[in-house]
Amino acid sequence: MAKHRAGDRRIVSISIPEDLAIKLDRRVGKGRSKGRSATISRLIEQGLEGNASPPISVLILSALLMSLKMHIMALRQLDRLSTSILVRILCRDR
Repeated sequence: MAKHRAGDRRIVSISIPEDLAIKLDRRVGKGRSKGRSATISRLIEQGLEGNASPPISVLILSALLMSLKMHIMALRQLDRLSTSILVRILCRDR
């Protein structure tokens, strides 16, 4: 790959799917810290360092699983409580 430089930056040509390019094109003109090149650079750096944040779908799924665990725990407590109350009622009737 040829090395073309612009100041302290290296210009690199890549081929990406059109739908991804359209999404990146929405970031044109957002400045040096939030623009298209900045977004690509940040994502590459995160990927190389292994610090990429999980996608939103993973975060939503994680929150749903946590909520489900809490509901299951609440149902188990309710089941224990109702069993205890039922035992007391049955023992009282004897």
